[in-house]
Amino acid sequence: MKDGIFKNFKSKGKKIKEIIWLKTLILFLIIETTKEGQRNLINFSSEIHLVVSGGTQRFINTLTYYKPSQVKVNGQVRDSSVTTYYLEHEENNVTLFYNYKVKSCYKMFDKLNNIKEIDLSNFDFSEVTSMSYMFNYCHNLIKINFGNANTSSVKSMLALFHNCSLLSSLNVSSFDTSSVTNMEGMFYFLPSLTSIDLSNFNTKNVKTLRLLFYHCELLTSVDISNFDTSKVTSMQYSFGFCYNLKTINLGKMNTSLVKTMKCLFYYCEELESIDISSFDTSLVTSMGWMFYYCHSLKSLEFPETFNTSKVEIMYSMFAHCSSLITLNLSIFDTSKVTQMCFMFLDCNNLKYLDISHFAPLNITTLEYMFYNMYSLGYLNIDSLEINNYTITEGAFDFVPTDLKICTNKINMQNYLSSINISYNCSDICFDKNIKITNILINVFIHVKKQDIDMKMTIYVMNLVQMEQFIMRKRIFVLRKNS
Repeated sequence: MKDGIFKNFKSKGKKIKEIIWLKTLILFLIIETTKEGQRNLINFSSEIHLVVSGGTQRFINTLTYYKPSQVKVNGQVRDSSVTTYYLEHEENNVTLFYNYKVKSCYKMFDKLNNIKEIDLSNFDFSEVTSMSYMFNYCHNLIKINFGNANTSSVKSMLALFHNCSLLSSLNVSSFDTSSVTNMEGMFYFLPSLTSIDLSNFNTKNVKTLRLLFYHCELLTSVDISNFDTSKVTSMQYSFGFCYNLKTINLGKMNTSLVKTMKCLFYYCEELESIDISSFDTSLVTSMGWMFYYCHSLKSLEFPETFNTSKVEIMYSMFAHCSSLITLNLSIFDTSKVTQMCFMFLDCNNLKYLDISHFAPLNITTLEYMFYNMYSLGYLNIDSLEINNYTITEGAFDFVPTDLKICTNKINMQNYLSSINISYNCSDICFDKNIKITNILINVFIHVKKQDIDMKMTIYVMNLVQMEQFIMRKRIFVLRKNS
């Protein structure tokens, strides 16, 4: 009985040895190279070919974060612990082989400044779920070949081409983006990119387009009319610093879930028109800097769905829109706005502005709000309450000398103090009945102490007409007429 058990045990041991030997042989076959100059493709599921720039010390960083179990570099097998491989002086072509399914390309080529070209046409993307930061800071990369890459399983393309500053063109026509939820900063800082075709993109699951084309400085046109943005919540800086962007086709963009449009078109200096007729902004809380420095923008039409009832920030919203001639803000609800500083700064071609319906209950400062609007002929601020607690520094600096302001809710002491430290406000007209008291004299005494050379004429219709001249070290208060 014992002999039988022992024999059986020996038999099993022999089989185990045979299995081990067989596995060793298979592994040997996998990693064995063929004749010199040839590549062994046996059991390798995918490969990447790289063209590396010249230099006395060139290297590639092979998947620092997600290393393959076997990497072949020009026929030499490297184990997974090796992350840096130094090339010979004359060697420019490198091929990486992977003998397993890669599931993440996160930071695959992170900061590999020496790579010039990457050929991924034979790389297996079928199980890849993340391409986040894949080409992060590849500053010298000029060409990527994706072939027919199957990206149907990819969920994140976060900052995919982040800071590839020399990429002038990209072919992503093979991309299947139906599973992607994150496209934040996908084309972040591609200052050499001149065009991009995204007509094949399926964005039905994308939740953020934040920083999508940030600093794509040479892009002249963008067409994302095919984008399904029904799940998008953030569009912050989507087109920020696209200096040369002249046309944007947004199609019928659905923005019903978007909560922030901060700096959406920030520094889009060449844009002459933007069609936002489909925008639903009912959930948006920030519109700060939204059209900042769009100085070629000639007109803006806001649809009825442009609902600002939840907006809290309109800081510099239209600042430096110097080509705007008209601006109809009649649908704006500003009841929750807390910041309006610099809102119309340098809108120096705007001739008429009616914000009489504005009701900024929480506003404590209007700093530089109408600064340098030197073409403005009529301003209705009837609903704005400016009192002793309101900071108005620079609010009316460099406005026309014959500007007509309509208001009836201004505390003259604070307001005139603001006017008197302005540089070019010599004639201001008030249409409404405003009660002027002796506070006026105290205001001008305060101005005198600042040693300011200024001449001011104030017309108050229907109630009081008064003329005052403030000159260096002197004050003249003329007779008050009823």
